[in-house]
Amino acid sequence: VEVLTGLRRAMKGRITFWNRDITNASPRKILESKIAHIPEDRHKRGLILDYSVENNLILGSHYRPPMTKGLRLNFKKISENALEAERVLPAARLQT
Repeated sequence: VEVLTGLRRAMKGRITFWNRDITNASPRKILESKIAHIPEDRHKRGLILDYSVENNLILGSHYRPPMTKGLRLNFKKISENALEAERVLPAARLQT
């Protein structure tokens, strides 16, 4: 899984996704290819425990609009994103 998601380099072989070679692609390139990984231990691998809920929610999209404005984080949009997540979580019946 770590090779597939770009966290480790492949020692041999190739990985293709929709006929595109993604062998040893960066985690960002793999994420942009719409491949995601939900880690078994989200506290160790999926979250940054020292970050706020708002900041954890934007991990992986923090570098592009609407979470950014130019080279800066768009704190208003980040807060709106967290409020929306708070609103829909009960309906999704997800445990946090």
